[in-house]
Amino acid sequence: MKKIKNIRKKNLLIALFFPILILASGCFQVKKQAPVPAAGAYKSFDRGVTWQPKRNLVTPVGYKALTNINILLMRIDPQDNNAIYMGTESNGIYYSYNGGEYWEQPYQLNVGKINDIAIDPKDKCIIYVAFSNQLFKTDDCNRSWNQVFIDPRPKILVTGIAVNPLNSKIIYISTDFGEVIKSVNGGIPWTTIQRFNKTILKTLINPHNPLILYALVHQKGIYKSTDGGETWKSVSLDLKKYPNSLLSPQLFINPAQNDGLILISKFGILKTDDGGDSWKALNLITPPSGTDILSFSINPQNDKEMYYGTSSTVYATVNGGESWTVKKLPTNAQSSFIIQDPVNPSILYLGTKTIITK
Repeated sequence: MKKIKNIRKKNLLIALFFPILILASGCFQVKKQAPVPAAGAYKSFDRGVTWQPKRNLVTPVGYKALTNINILLMRIDPQDNNAIYMGTESNGIYYSYNGGEYWEQPYQLNVGKINDIAIDPKDKCIIYVAFSNQLFKTDDCNRSWNQVFIDPRPKILVTGIAVNPLNSKIIYISTDFGEVIKSVNGGIPWTTIQRFNKTILKTLINPHNPLILYALVHQKGIYKSTDGGETWKSVSLDLKKYPNSLLSPQLFINPAQNDGLILISKFGILKTDDGGDSWKALNLITPPSGTDILSFSINPQNDKEMYYGTSSTVYATVNGGESWTVKKLPTNAQSSFIIQDPVNPSILYLGTKTIITK
C-alpha cells in the first residue's frame, strides 16, 4: 500500500514539473493576442476599405492617447474640410484642424454629453454647441465659449441646431420638450415659434432653400415648414406602409436633391426626393426590421454613394442601393457616426462607441 502511495506521489510530481520543463525549453509558447482597438475616431482614405485610428490629443502638458471615448456626432466645417468637430457622450467636444491627425479640446465644454454641433457657414470661427439645457457659442475658433441660450427648466435638453446657410444670423434650436426656438441675431434674443409637445430628435434646414425646415419628432414623425418655421405640416403619411419606420429614427439631408431626405430607422433606409410627399425603401443586405442601423452617410457630391453602419459592419453602395459591399469595422466598438469628406469623397471619418450589453 505504501508502495502505491509513493508511485502516486512520484507521478504527481512529474505531472506538475513536466509543463514547466516544456515552457522553459521554448517548445511551447503562448501566443499573445493583439489588443482590440478601442472606441474613438477612425479615418479611411480608401472609402472604408482600411481604417486608421486617430487618437493623438494635444494637451497643455504634451501629447496623450485619446481612447475609449464614445462619439455621438461629427461635423466637418463647410469652409475647411480639414476642420473636424466631435461631440461625445460624456467627454464634451474635440476638434481638429488637420483632418483628425491631432485633436484638441477647449478648456470649456470638456465634460458632459454634447447633443449637437453646428458651424456657421459664413464664418468658420463661429460654432454652436447644444449642451444640456443650454446653447453655447464661440466666435474666436474655440478659444472661448459664451452661453447664448439657457432653458429655465434644468431638465429640458437642447436637442438640435440649424443655421441658415444664406443668413447665418438666423438660427433654430429644438428641445426635448417639443419646441422650435428661433433667433434672427446670432443667438440673442430667442422666440418660440412652434410646439410639438413631443421630443424633437433633430432639426434640419434645406441647404437649397433655407425657408424649408424639417423636424423629426419622437412618436409623431417628420414635420416640414416652407416659411421659415411659421407653419408646419406632417410629411409622414407615406411612411405608414413601412413597418417600424419611425422606431429609432435618424434624419439626414440629401444635398444632391433640391428637397431630399434620408430616414434611417428600425425598418431600414428610406429616401424621398420630394420633401416627404413620397418615400422609397432602399434594398439592403440586412433584412427590413432585422438589424439596428446606427449610422449613415451620403456623398454630398453623388447621392448614389452611401454608407450605413451596424454594431459590427459598414455597408457601402456606389449605385444608389442596387448592390452593397461589406466593410468590417476596425474595432469591437459599434459605429455611431459616419461622415464623408465633402471635398475628397475617398476620405471617411468613423465615430464609434462602446457596446453596452444588458
